[in-house]
Amino acid sequence: MDELKLISANIKQMREEKGLSRKELALAIPISYDYLKKIEQGHKLVDSISLLKRIADGLGISPQNLLPRHWMTENPCLQEALKVLLQNASEIERVDIYLFHPRTNERPLTFKKIPKN
Repeated sequence: MDELKLISANIKQMREEKGLSRKELALAIPISYDYLKKIEQGHKLVDSISLLKRIADGLGISPQNLLPRHWMTENPCLQEALKVLLQNASEIERVDIYLFHPRTNERPLTFKKIPKN
């Protein structure tokens, strides 16, 4: 499974563990039901820190809990960088994070700020 699609799988798993329907989570975030469905199915990626944080808040968990576990356990530098990014999500325009790990083949993970309405 693609590294970034692990986030989608984690969102679905955590939502189900919390006993929330897609509709309930979509309303809490708020995003459209169809968009959340596409995220959970891996057709759309969580491409911003603010969206990751909103989903985590809607689930009542830390955003780090939605990330692949090995990102956090195998790379303490990435863990610290993500913690800082998540704390300052509203002030960040764009961040490119390159994962240097044998399983990822140096794939970039890009988070970009979504304009507020």
